[in-house]
Amino acid sequence: MIETVHQVYSPRWDRECRFTVVFNRSCFVVAFEKRKATCSIDDRLTCRWTGFEGDVGNPFMNILHGLKVYAPAVVPEAIEWLLVQYRDRLILDGDAQSAMEELFDWIDQSGRLKPNGEIWTVYLG
Repeated sequence: MIETVHQVYSPRWDRECRFTVVFNRSCFVVAFEKRKATCSIDDRLTCRWTGFEGDVGNPFMNILHGLKVYAPAVVPEAIEWLLVQYRDRLILDGDAQSAMEELFDWIDQSGRLKPNGEIWTVYLG
């Protein structure tokens, strides 16, 4: 099992927000405050997401959108890929942890680099 903590800049709150990640060979859980998103591998070896506002969209992306962080749409799929690679032992613990840090760095930059001109502020908040 791997446990990591990541800081992601939130344009909504103009501060870094703390995310905790726990993943093992069958499950990935990311949490921010009371909001959680879980990606689990089911009996058919398919990744399934559950959690925060999971009835509409991806739960992890929903958490990020609430913070006005518009991460690349490929992020959930990248997490699924990493989880499967880790489950199949094609990626070692240290490499999986490094990969997660890189992914969260990318997510963090998405919040920091959001357009903030007058026109875009109306649309992106």
